[in-house]
Amino acid sequence: MPRLRLDAFLPYRLSVADRVVSQIVERAYARHELSPPQWRVIAVLGEADALSQREIVDRTRMDKLTISRAARALETRRLVLRRDDASDKRTLRLSLSASGRRIYDAVIPAVLDVERRIARQLGRGEREALDDLLRKVEAAALACADGVK
Repeated sequence: MPRLRLDAFLPYRLSVADRVVSQIVERAYARHELSPPQWRVIAVLGEADALSQREIVDRTRMDKLTISRAARALETRRLVLRRDDASDKRTLRLSLSASGRRIYDAVIPAVLDVERRIARQLGRGEREALDDLLRKVEAAALACADGVK
């Protein structure tokens, strides 16, 4: 039976790199008492006028229940507004409130600074190659997801 070498196991290495970067980024939004899922909802809504929970799930690749709980918590804090969709009354659209937008605007410079500091360690070609590789890894993982039980 083959042996697993964790330090060479791609999913593990991706997870460790994600965790290290996420812990640094988390400092920027934790001061606003946001959880990682709540920040992701705010970040996604900061790029759009309004989105359904399904659209947020699709963009973040987080599960529906996690998004729903995060959205409700943000709505309770009045950081997110929930409205009926004008074209489909069964769908609710979420958007940032003025308070949610202020938090978004306060956090974005800090997270972009983290990205810049990390990217500075890579050459231009390396950064472009990394972006391409990450897209390929995501596509490959999605392609093989059906075969994993």
